[in-house]
Amino acid sequence: MKISRKHKILLSILLTIQIVAVSVLGIFLFAKTGDSVEFSKMIPVVHGAGGIDGLAYLNSQESFDLFVAKGYKYFEVDFIYTSDNILVCSHEFDHIENYNFRNRPTYDEFKNSIIAGKYHTITIPWLVEQVNKFSNIKIIFDTKESNKTQVLIDAYNKFKKLGLVTGKSLIAQIYWVDAYDQIKDLELNDIWFTNYKAGYTQQEISTHFDKYQDVTTCILSEENFLQFVDEGLCINKKIGVHYGERTYNKSLLQKHAVDYLFVNFWTELGDIN
Repeated sequence: MKISRKHKILLSILLTIQIVAVSVLGIFLFAKTGDSVEFSKMIPVVHGAGGIDGLAYLNSQESFDLFVAKGYKYFEVDFIYTSDNILVCSHEFDHIENYNFRNRPTYDEFKNSIIAGKYHTITIPWLVEQVNKFSNIKIIFDTKESNKTQVLIDAYNKFKKLGLVTGKSLIAQIYWVDAYDQIKDLELNDIWFTNYKAGYTQQEISTHFDKYQDVTTCILSEENFLQFVDEGLCINKKIGVHYGERTYNKSLLQKHAVDYLFVNFWTELGDIN
């Protein structure tokens, strides 16, 4: 059957559209795949032992278990003293009825409290049990107490007493340069410096910490990260970024090869398995 010139032109146009569409789709898929591969190089750090149902800073058994099930391995956990001076895992006794940073429960009251009406609190013995059960989990220390280095030392001693291999499973987080001298002889293989209290410049961070190989990582807030990016990021350590509860800039994190990203909810990144 003879094809008319009009039909030939129409077929040519349709073929051209198909080729262009396939090319665009290929570019899109490549970009998305490349984006995913690059982003997967960043290790997510579960902030405050994870959030559930829009509630962050939970430090609850349920949130911890959820993130473990989703494949997460790095957990930043908050430590705080009860009114009878026993260290437990909580940000500021958030979402626990009648208790807060200024009105602290006793250890027994804390242990028997329910967070947000349905979640269970974390004690250090429970946490050690979970870490020993899932041997690839790492705990990153954090605290809102003012005597931060002493809290770290107390937590370390408690972990050691309960049989945790601290060099393998505990990452110490320090907040000022002088804290390093207080903990340098502890059995720790990984120390992170977080800059949110000291507010050091990049030059000061390098001056203070470049000589210490066990200080492997510098943690920055979103504002601090963006400031350093504007200056020209030149920290000679791994970088972690803490975006709080705001949406992070994925392309910026990739561009500057950020190593750790703090997340509140597993839905921010999905399963890590």
